[in-house]
Amino acid sequence: MKYFTKREDRINVALTVLLLIILIANLIQIYNYKADERFEWSSGVLSKKGNVVQVSTCYFHHTNNWNYDVDKNRIIDNGWNDINFSEKSKENSFYPDSLSITWFSYTEKKFYNGNFKLPYAIILEKAKQLRETTNPYKSNFANENPNQVLLYFFAEILPKGKLLVWISDADKNLKISEYQAKTVNETWHVFDDIEEKNTNSKIDIDAKVALVMEKHSYNVDLNLPDGFYLTEADVKLFNQNNWSLEDGKNKKNYIFENIPSGIRLSWENDTRRFATQISFDELEILNTFRKMYVPEKAKPLLLELTVNNKNDSIVISLKNNLKVIKINPSYISVYPLEQKNDNVEVSK
Repeated sequence: MKYFTKREDRINVALTVLLLIILIANLIQIYNYKADERFEWSSGVLSKKGNVVQVSTCYFHHTNNWNYDVDKNRIIDNGWNDINFSEKSKENSFYPDSLSITWFSYTEKKFYNGNFKLPYAIILEKAKQLRETTNPYKSNFANENPNQVLLYFFAEILPKGKLLVWISDADKNLKISEYQAKTVNETWHVFDDIEEKNTNSKIDIDAKVALVMEKHSYNVDLNLPDGFYLTEADVKLFNQNNWSLEDGKNKKNYIFENIPSGIRLSWENDTRRFATQISFDELEILNTFRKMYVPEKAKPLLLELTVNNKNDSIVISLKNNLKVIKINPSYISVYPLEQKNDNVEVSK
């Protein structure tokens, strides 16, 4: 008996083989896709209260997959009340089985790094437990849509490079594992954006630490032209525990303790409104406060801002009982805002 003597027979066999290849490929894809293990999740990093750190990368991810990173410019030091979240959440994705993290400890003046394998089986178990008992969602929704219950993976940084990893539904936190990171020789350029990296320039890490950690007691005083009053104020601090004032509330005798990185103000009278944006040079403001150092329990320094009568320039100085030092900001802009208009049109 002769095989494949007819053209149609050869075509049918070829199509059958092609169909089998497609079926096998689909089965492999389905197996690898594992729809029952794909969920919605996000991640973030926090630091034990009082442990001042800045995280250049905290990268939870599943092997060979990617994720969003955290804000590398943010300083954290207040536990669960101060979480640096990743830029976005992941949808229809495997839970992470790996963590890569690098941070700088202002408290210890050290860089730490770790690349850790996470216990994936424990993660699946604890994630299922959270999805089945979650309070932020109605039980029916959580049961019917487990892949849409958003869970969080957090790295908690402890002193001396210790690290805890948690899974959370934003209501309950379950510990997954703990790790020990290693100290590494790094430069401040780990905080550069990719397009801004310039590893040849030197950045004084001691100065960076001092700007965040040093304490200098001072008041802020604003001298305005007659008839004007302060309406808004934001004092940006290098440790990022910024202070804000609205509508002139609580503006009297507030004592700052951390070095300012910038100030934003607005003021007005019955008809006109003005505002300013001010940024300070890091080394100049640090050295100015150090020159004006006062012993403990002494009267606070005075950071004085004086607006001229034209409302178009500001003189800034730091004072104590003995001397005055003028501060030249790295950036300052004084500008008018939209004029006030209290006229109400009355219909006839």
